[in-house]
Amino acid sequence: MFVPPPTASSTVDDRGGHGADDASTAPGTASPTSSASVDDRRGSGSDDVTAARRLSPREREVLVLVSQGMANKQIAPALGIAERTVKLHLNAVFRQLNVVDRTTAALWARENLGSW
Repeated sequence: MFVPPPTASSTVDDRGGHGADDASTAPGTASPTSSASVDDRRGSGSDDVTAARRLSPREREVLVLVSQGMANKQIAPALGIAERTVKLHLNAVFRQLNVVDRTTAALWARENLGSW
């Protein structure tokens, strides 16, 4: 049985847009919820030095250990702090660096904290 396609202006398509005329869902156009690249998740280059200076010495220590591949359970005894404190430091780091995850923060640290 043939079912005619709905009109473009009256339905929501499977990408969450409102039909073919919706520029935000046109083929090849990124939607607001599309995945960001690592570069998009990091702070801009001009702010990297400022961001590094905003981090406390302890936040920098935690971040360097994360960039070396250490888990929170390993970082805590290495610094003589609780694992929960490590998590608190990392959350502060994520906010200050404007990153969304541990991997991006570690990459940022490797690029920007070499001289610290």
